[in-house]
Amino acid sequence: MAILEDTSSAPEPTAVELGLESAANPRSMFARGWEVFAENKLALVSLVVLIVIAGFGYLGPFFYHGNVTVVNPDDVTMAPSAAHPLGTDQYGLDFLEQLMRGTATSLDVGLAAGLIAAVVGAFYGAVAGYAGGWLDSLMMRIIDAFMSFPLIFALIYINTVYGRSQLTLIMEIGFTSWFGITRLVRGEALAIKVRDYVAASKMMGGRSTRIIYKHILPNAIGTSIVNTTFSIADAVFALSVLSFIGLGLQAPTADLGGLLDTGTQYASQGYWWLVYPPAVVIIAIIMAFNIIGDALRDAFETRLQKR
Repeated sequence: MAILEDTSSAPEPTAVELGLESAANPRSMFARGWEVFAENKLALVSLVVLIVIAGFGYLGPFFYHGNVTVVNPDDVTMAPSAAHPLGTDQYGLDFLEQLMRGTATSLDVGLAAGLIAAVVGAFYGAVAGYAGGWLDSLMMRIIDAFMSFPLIFALIYINTVYGRSQLTLIMEIGFTSWFGITRLVRGEALAIKVRDYVAASKMMGGRSTRIIYKHILPNAIGTSIVNTTFSIADAVFALSVLSFIGLGLQAPTADLGGLLDTGTQYASQGYWWLVYPPAVVIIAIIMAFNIIGDALRDAFETRLQKR
């Protein structure tokens, strides 16, 4: 009887003792994602490159001051030297200072337009996916109609009517580049809305707007973050293309595409310092954001995360 009593009073083994759970505290999605991201050495290098470029554009003017306002005929198209590390342009203005300001401007427009595209696209896609039925079909047909329209004509029209200020370019690039994010977030919403916690929220009287904000959008955050990086790269590229064809920012504001456009006009004369630096910075920014986006996609992919 004593043996039976001791056996019946013995505590049951825990899930940790049985090896069903880890003894350590469970890691968050972002902690697991960072581990996967950190394994991608190319992504880490790209992150460092972006930090360096951002520091060059935003902090550089505080430490280096060159003439970018007064035309100096005596210093026209000077080769790189100690006085002008990246030479001067056709007006005798210091090109290193212009490159710093152009980098900051391109990053400003790219980041702002990319965030606009991400927010608008995520919200539109979440509403379409959660609503379903005829409303979903109507909203996606509208997206198809927008995507079938040549973007360049829309940009030319907007520039002609509203001008070419930095705010105008941010708005027009941001509000014409959110269609791809919409499709991806809509796919996430279609999968999320059939899950048990969404059904439970509906049974408890939860409104559609609350479900979208509390369940659909937060669970699609991974897709949104990944595609935000791609949107920023696309926005920087779009600004560079617009400036290169003469539809970019108006002088005296300069961006990388505008600097490259000016440099190519003098490339045949051997003024290489007006062409290669802005081209290299544009390529570095776009490649870095795309590589980081690929790494983030792997990091947020649950099947690749370490558990």
